[in-house]
This record gives sequence, C-alpha cells and structure tokens, in this order.
Amino acid sequence: MKTVLVLEDESVDMESLRNILKEYTLIEAPNAEQALGLFSQCGRHIDLLVSHVMLPKSSGIQIALLLRSEIPDLPVLLTSGYPVSDWTGREYTSTCLGSGQPRWPCLQSLFRFKGF
Repeated sequence: MKTVLVLEDESVDMESLRNILKEYTLIEAPNAEQALGLFSQCGRHIDLLVSHVMLPKSSGIQIALLLRSEIPDLPVLLTSGYPVSDWTGREYTSTCLGSGQPRWPCLQSLFRFKGF
C-alpha cells in the first residue's frame, strides 16, 4: 500500500483528505515540525507528499524542497485556497512544485489520481 504524508493545518481539510485518501496509508501532520519528525520516524519512506502551501512558521513548498533533497523523485501535491499571487513575499522558488490551484479542485483531482 502507498504511504502519503499529509501536511495540513486545517482540521476540516485534513478530514476531507482523510476521506479522499482512505485507500492509502496516511501519515498526518498538522504542522511542518511534526511532518519532518514523522518523515524521519517512518524511515523516510513515503510515496507522496500532500501539503497545504501556507502554513504557520513554514510553507508546504519549503517542506517539499526539504523532503525532495532526500527523495529527489518524490511526487508532491500542494494545495491552497489562495491565488498564487498571494504566495509572493514568501521564500518560494519559480519551480514551486505545485499547481497553484485552489485546494478543492486539487482534492477532487485526487479521486482520479492513480498509480503515483
């Protein structure tokens, strides 16, 4: 079974992700610090990172870049309820690893996401 690290600080959105991704083994983290700790605890074995872009004290992009430094081909799905233009001023790169689309279309696309 595939393992998905889910980094989401909103409980309602975490519940939605939990329901959508019920066929996968989930590692759930409400903040970046816990996500990094859980990543280490699971032996750095994850098949997908799903993360909210804007997080308190960090960002999903920063976490994705850190995890990709250890697993270069790690698939990443970033979600946000904010337009990409609101991400400016943060420490993001032009290769931000995400679609920049609002969270709900991204969540809905997970229904069609197979064999990552």
